[in-house]
Amino acid sequence: MTITPFKYVLLLTFLEEFTKYSPMRRAETERIMRRMREWWISIPAAPVVLERAQEDKKKK
Repeated sequence: MTITPFKYVLLLTFLEEFTKYSPMRRAETERIMRRMREWWISIPAAPVVLERAQEDKKKK
């Protein structure tokens, strides 16, 4: 396991965010974002079932 100093992680994050849409990386970024959207849309929604609380009512 490698421990990376926080300043290097911060530097790489900064460079990533500011060069993401540069002309050299635009096509790559758009392809990755398109794949992420397709993956997100392909996840099926889980059905939601609402159950009412059963109240004991006294019969007269």
